[in-house]
Amino acid sequence: MPPCRQQPHDLFTDSLDLWGLFASSFISSTLLPGGSEVVLGYLVNTATYPVWLLLLVATLGNGLGAA
Repeated sequence: MPPCRQQPHDLFTDSLDLWGLFASSFISSTLLPGGSEVVLGYLVNTATYPVWLLLLVATLGNGLGAA
């Protein structure tokens, strides 16, 4: 697995990526259909964030959406 590429992003764009993953995971765990796997796969493929961070955000979204 390739290491994370260091790309210059501003804080606003970085938060939108992670908030988008969280929202997608949250919606997917409720009654509404969502595509959190697609969002997670895209962000893993871009290698902008560490995989552990993406899994943590997706897990939090799924857990809170199911509660």
